[in-house]
Amino acid sequence: MVRERLEGSQVSRVAVVSLIGILFFCAIAPGIASTLPASFLARAPPAVGPTAGSFVGWRDNFDDVSRVGASSNVAFSGSDVRVPPGGVATLTRQGLVLGRGPPGDFDAGELGDPTVVFDQGIYHMWYFGSPGAGMWSIGYATSADGQVWTKQGRVLSSSIPADSASAAYPEVIKVGSEYWMWYSGSDGSRYQILLATSSDGLVWTKRGVVVGVGPPGSPDDQHTYAPSVLIRSGTFYMWYGAFGSPNPGRRSVLLASSTDGVSWTKQGVVLTPGPSGSIDEVGVDTPSVRVVGGQYEMLYGAVDSAIRARLARAVSPDGRSWQKMGIILDLMSPYESTVLDNPFLLPESDGSWKVYYHARGASLQIFLAIRPLPGGPSGWLRSIPITIPAGLEWSWFNQSASVPAGTWLNVTVRDAMTMAILAGMENRTVGAVDLTGVDSSIHPGIVLEGWLTRDPSDTPVLDSWEVIWLDRSPPTFAGLETADDLRTGGSIRLSWSAASDPSAPILYSVYQSSGSDAFDFSTPSYTATTTAYDVTALVDGRLYRFVVRAEDAWANQDTNTVSLSAIPTNPFDRNAPTFAGLTSAADERTGGAVRLAWSDAVDPDTPASNADPSLPITYLVYVTRSGTSFDFGGPDQTTSNRTAWVTGLVDGKSYDFIVRAMDSRGNAESNTVIRSATPTHPFDSMYSIYVSDRASGLGSGPANGSTSETSLEIGGLRPGRTYYILVRATDAAGNTEMNTRIVSIQIKEAVSVAPFAWIALILVIVIAVLAAGVVMRKRRKKGETPPLSPPPAR
Repeated sequence: MVRERLEGSQVSRVAVVSLIGILFFCAIAPGIASTLPASFLARAPPAVGPTAGSFVGWRDNFDDVSRVGASSNVAFSGSDVRVPPGGVATLTRQGLVLGRGPPGDFDAGELGDPTVVFDQGIYHMWYFGSPGAGMWSIGYATSADGQVWTKQGRVLSSSIPADSASAAYPEVIKVGSEYWMWYSGSDGSRYQILLATSSDGLVWTKRGVVVGVGPPGSPDDQHTYAPSVLIRSGTFYMWYGAFGSPNPGRRSVLLASSTDGVSWTKQGVVLTPGPSGSIDEVGVDTPSVRVVGGQYEMLYGAVDSAIRARLARAVSPDGRSWQKMGIILDLMSPYESTVLDNPFLLPESDGSWKVYYHARGASLQIFLAIRPLPGGPSGWLRSIPITIPAGLEWSWFNQSASVPAGTWLNVTVRDAMTMAILAGMENRTVGAVDLTGVDSSIHPGIVLEGWLTRDPSDTPVLDSWEVIWLDRSPPTFAGLETADDLRTGGSIRLSWSAASDPSAPILYSVYQSSGSDAFDFSTPSYTATTTAYDVTALVDGRLYRFVVRAEDAWANQDTNTVSLSAIPTNPFDRNAPTFAGLTSAADERTGGAVRLAWSDAVDPDTPASNADPSLPITYLVYVTRSGTSFDFGGPDQTTSNRTAWVTGLVDGKSYDFIVRAMDSRGNAESNTVIRSATPTHPFDSMYSIYVSDRASGLGSGPANGSTSETSLEIGGLRPGRTYYILVRATDAAGNTEMNTRIVSIQIKEAVSVAPFAWIALILVIVIAVLAAGVVMRKRRKKGETPPLSPPPAR
């Protein structure tokens, strides 16, 4: 990092600087500008290059940290950047202090999450380890200087249901004469915080779960882990990491308090993940909290969207309201390349810090960084890479800042790809930096770096910084592509592909020339903002030439000479077809349908008349109830045939019809030939029956009967007479056909049968009497006594 104080960089007063604004102000009001202090005006750099085309291409107002690439020991207030009181110097890495054990040891696979107590001249460290199979347990090591450690072996492992899967994330403090360890135990489904106590740090007595997961919907209803504990005025305070269903996958830091270290009262979330794009947008966890100089200091793991963990810092006056200070230790290859997390802050009695943490390269191991004795508090920040669009040039870098006496603000500009400092761009004091000497083709991206140093009472404040781009290049444009006669009389359509340029909007200038006349490029004939333009009011038959050029927002115009020509001509067709109109409208007798017919229309235009026939011809059918007006706003039906079948009509109602012809150019004739028809249904006829004894005049009077059936009985006719019968049909519309087919029938008189019946009856009676007499006589003869037989001979 560049943090040298350049001679003369101190300012003897507070200066709020926005140099680009000053230059503009001086340019338009030299009289007013001359009244400004000479020392202030002297800070404005000389104007370099044209001012036209300069604009703010990139700016960070620090209302969030989305445009901050990295930072350390600076505070983002939501509107500016400053160094907070009690700031820390950058941590200095000391390297690996505790590595993996040999094969077969409990920490042969990985180890991490150290917690350290300095007691009776000895540094004591507890940490978790794993042989590589995922079963974690807690080990112990000692050191005389906090850097060279001797492992003492495993001291706490899984033995109860709550830590049956693993025991990890220890936090140890000394309470009285005992060591108290709060650690994270997993039963295979969730982590919770447990307590164990020991008199020597080697043999531990487990006290069970003391901070479990919260109720459903709470911010710690999935896991509680990685505690950090302090005792203040007799009260235990615990900051711990948590997962909760309200923010699945995101990690937060919560606070709990206790009077005895065993029974805890949860105080809720005190540190949350940052906004999208920030260094800790996915999670803040594994906190380590200590009080330094009356201020709460928290080091924590900041997890970004790529799930990279780095060490970050936050400060608080009360342990509840925290101000994030940014990254304090970043990733570094090869041994700390993917994870840098689980810090433990150990403030030393001389004011220096030891920060133990675990990091992962090929494996997870424990490292140390230190903060030397406090000096002048300072901090730094870098922007994200700023990439300039093709075709633009670097112009200025500018900041708006206040720098009180005794404080410093230096800026450096680096190449975004190599992070090399650009020549002449190192440790520039507050003010505008001329970038016109930076070749954008060699350095298409830059990174801004700022160093802020405070004194005990005040801090420099960076309100914003910005990069000015310069556009002196015209748009990239291929020129005019088509010039077509619209054939509507005096009109030509020009078209082209869109030009490209970072300085929108783009204006297209159309230059027009007639015949062989030269173009006048000083003033365009027309302008357009789209990629086509219709030139009108031209003279038919005359040759016109056109050139189109593109111009950006800064009046940088390309100089292409692509010229196309066209000749406007008379319109193709303005004449309507010749059409005699509708010839017939007939009931289809299928119910609600009428069939229309007409003869072909003829388009009068021919190729010989220099106007092609506009075929095909479309016929427009208009329908209305008889007695009502036609609505020619839109046809009821269109067809290219010579007939049309109009359906959906009401039977028995009369309809009027008009058919008009229109060519393909939209020219329509307007004949008024009306044909009428009444739709009917084939099964809606009524039969009228006329009966008379005279054939003449039959059917002229009222019917003798009617029916919808095909037969009818008629009574009241007189025998012996001849009658004449006529049947006629009437449809539902009241239309009666007038056939004259008469049939006749003669009604004969009935024959009397009464005299013959009496004679027959008398004959039957006589025969019956005679038959009875014969029967009675025969019965009498059968009733006489028969004669005796003669006696036998003696």
